[in-house]
Amino acid sequence: MFTYLSYDDIAFRIDAMIEDVRKQKFSSLVVIVRGGTFPGIHLSVRTGIPIYYLNYERDSKKQASKISWIGSAPPIGKTLLCEDMAGSGKTLIESRQFIEERGFEVQSFVVYKDTYSASIPEFFCFSTNDPEERFVVPWEKEKFNPKSTFTSDKPLLDHEYEFTGWDMDGIFLADVPKEYYLKNTEQALLMRDEYPISSNRPILREHDVIITGRPIEDKERTHVWLNRNNVFHPVYFRDNGKMNPTALSTAMWKGRKAVEIGCLRYVESDVEQAIFISKNFPHLEVVWWNNANPISIKASSFSKIS
Repeated sequence: MFTYLSYDDIAFRIDAMIEDVRKQKFSSLVVIVRGGTFPGIHLSVRTGIPIYYLNYERDSKKQASKISWIGSAPPIGKTLLCEDMAGSGKTLIESRQFIEERGFEVQSFVVYKDTYSASIPEFFCFSTNDPEERFVVPWEKEKFNPKSTFTSDKPLLDHEYEFTGWDMDGIFLADVPKEYYLKNTEQALLMRDEYPISSNRPILREHDVIITGRPIEDKERTHVWLNRNNVFHPVYFRDNGKMNPTALSTAMWKGRKAVEIGCLRYVESDVEQAIFISKNFPHLEVVWWNNANPISIKASSFSKIS
């Protein structure tokens, strides 16, 4: 089970800990880049503690690491070391040792720890004792991609795991008015089959996909239309067997499918469905197409994803 922590979730929890941090009277705050950047900067702004940066590089082939200051080192004193997680690896542990060996008194601050954590920091925003629960922070959304991993040993860079799921009707072609389906479904489908491709259709990236509310029964005629209009990206059809789906049930199916295949964002033509998707799958970046004038939708901020 994934628990997604939004920027707001993290910032609110950090804010609640500010007084406890201030009481420790740290003389410096050290950020391990990249993971510690967001919590570290937020802490520094809220507390006034001077901020410094530490670079940690791991060579997995040599089973070795290289740690160095980015810019100047802080003056010797009591420092707070910031990272996004207390992971199963050695980043936090070795970085702390590096600073302590230079005469600093060190405490650690992380966004989260879990049952895989190899160390227990003095400050943490979120924690779990459930071995099945894994936290995901906004700057690591690529972990929702099944091809990604929770380790640093990845064949691709983080951003290379990103791809978008697109709605079909209302984006690539106009929506047939609902009253036409109510009057004569087969006639409405024949009309849809003959619709031209939209002049303001999006340009899809290589790994983007189409996730449509059309039922699986429409697969053949849909591919005929797509092939005729030179759209060759993968298409996922609604396969939940609902004969008369509602906006909510269709939105829920689209959201679940986008999560299942690892989309970072989903672009929806219907604003009501876009809101439903954002509310129930807040880790997805949901965009309402709005007739090629896209608007980002954010209806919630916290989610546990099974």
